[in-house]
Amino acid sequence: MPDVSSDRLKVRLVPHDPTWVQQAAAECAHLAHVIGAPLITIDHIGSTAIPGIAAKPIIDLQPQVRSLAELDMRQAAVEAGDEAVRVPDQA
Repeated sequence: MPDVSSDRLKVRLVPHDPTWVQQAAAECAHLAHVIGAPLITIDHIGSTAIPGIAAKPIIDLQPQVRSLAELDMRQAAVEAGDEAVRVPDQA
C-alpha cells in the first residue's frame, strides 16, 4: 500500500494572485499562435480562474479545437513550445 502520508501528496494552496488572469491570457495567446487554425477557443479553468479563492498555483487552460486529427498534426509544434499537453481520455 502506498505511503499516503508522504509530503509529495500534499496539496499546496496559496492566496489568490490577481496576475493569474494576465498569465492565463498570455499563455492563451501563445497557445493560439502555436495551435493555429484548428483552435476554436481557449478557456481559463480551475481554481486560479476564480477570483478571491485560495488555489493550487497551477494555471489550467482548456482549448477547444475543430478536430483532434488537425490538432494531432500540430502536436510537434505544441510540444516544441514546451506546453504541458494532456488530452482527456475518450469515453
